[in-house]
Amino acid sequence: MAGNLTFARWLSFIAPLFLLVTSCPSGELFAPSISEIAEIMEEPAGTPVRFSVAADMRSFVGPTEFRGLLDSLAAKGAGEFLVSPGDIDPPDQVYGAIHEKLDASFPWYPLVGNHEAETPQDMDFLRAFPVKSQYSVANFRGGPSGAEESCYSFDLGNAHLVFLNEYYDGVSDIGLDPPPSDPMAGTISAGLLEWLRTDLESATLRAPAFILVFGHEPLWPMPDETTGRLRHDGTSLDAHPDEVRSFIYLLQEHGVTAYVCGHTHNFSAILVDEVPQIDVGHGRGDADTGAPSTYLLFDLHDNLVKISVFRDLGVPDGTYELAREIRLLSRR
Repeated sequence: MAGNLTFARWLSFIAPLFLLVTSCPSGELFAPSISEIAEIMEEPAGTPVRFSVAADMRSFVGPTEFRGLLDSLAAKGAGEFLVSPGDIDPPDQVYGAIHEKLDASFPWYPLVGNHEAETPQDMDFLRAFPVKSQYSVANFRGGPSGAEESCYSFDLGNAHLVFLNEYYDGVSDIGLDPPPSDPMAGTISAGLLEWLRTDLESATLRAPAFILVFGHEPLWPMPDETTGRLRHDGTSLDAHPDEVRSFIYLLQEHGVTAYVCGHTHNFSAILVDEVPQIDVGHGRGDADTGAPSTYLLFDLHDNLVKISVFRDLGVPDGTYELAREIRLLSRR
């Protein structure tokens, strides 16, 4: 296992050199700086608020798939709610598994991924989903015109959480054709960027300790930390150089604690132009053996957010082990 991890870490720094040549159209290169997230030795202070994150399970919800992940998550403590950064279709089946394994009223915050954006019945479900009423949060804000239900933000304790629909084109919540019709569809449109700018400016006035932004596609796809597998390089947000640069600049400007995404099915945690990017990998258990199934626990302390990464390592058997712990300091 140590050899695999060393190789994956080495590949995580070599891959950007390859992607520099392959991922963007000629003359429009996006080549961010890639570096490790520094190890924080400071101990957590105060009683934390917890929530959990798992994504990209899609229809793989059987006992050794997403339901197996939920069994482990329930045993560890899922926290206040579960966030899923996209590719959760069909969402009614995923929602049913959550209610069966966690609680009949357990809150869930799903995001639009490319597979939801391309499936009308998935979008109907998500537009009608009670994101605002299922859990009591402060300063809830709906999305921009045309994506009122699929973009939103709110405060949780000392944190501000933002949920983006990266297939919103400024008019329609599915205005950008997702793959396979357009493999470079996901982006931060001008309308979405302006909505996010206004949201972050408002949140900053409340001086949150943490700002976490969730979206489906990575800024810069990275290899899985255990297996080294690389997917969706050149067809994620990195496929749109100007838009992703503007997005990163806005995240930097407001001191965003982390950008949390999915899409690749590979877990990684890295700095992209000094912005922490946490790719949560896939949550489909043994249905994808190219990288271990993964879920994350976010514990919001007074002074830092502790992210505990649990993975079904070795032969997939539903035994999720603590694979890594990441600590990100408060913005205050």
